[in-house]
Amino acid sequence: MKFFFDENVGLYIVRGLRGFYEDVMHILERFAKGTPDEEWMEYVGDKGMIWISQDRFIRNRPVIRRLMQQHKIGGFFLLGKELDHWQRIEQVIGAWPRIRELSANTAPPFAFTVRQAGSVANRINIP
Repeated sequence: MKFFFDENVGLYIVRGLRGFYEDVMHILERFAKGTPDEEWMEYVGDKGMIWISQDRFIRNRPVIRRLMQQHKIGGFFLLGKELDHWQRIEQVIGAWPRIRELSANTAPPFAFTVRQAGSVANRINIP
């Protein structure tokens, strides 16, 4: 299972997870900055990747939910826009076992929020 982090999540998290042999990729390792969502979301879906984002608004945009449905994308949305780098690392590391478990056991499309404390919270309905 491979995880795809978008521009809203720092590259430092991807590099850190890769250091622990996690199969992760950052959008900027494959696409130019500012690549339209439609382009990279098709890639993520085709590759069967799990999307991780810090963008708290993107999950409420109907076009994004439609693309998640169309490309069968599973995703996790990191809450807490005001978190600093250390807090974001703690959040991702704290949630990582649950993220991996849900990714392996939930058929896409799906979306979950990840609380600031690192627990995976509510499932978001993807019509």
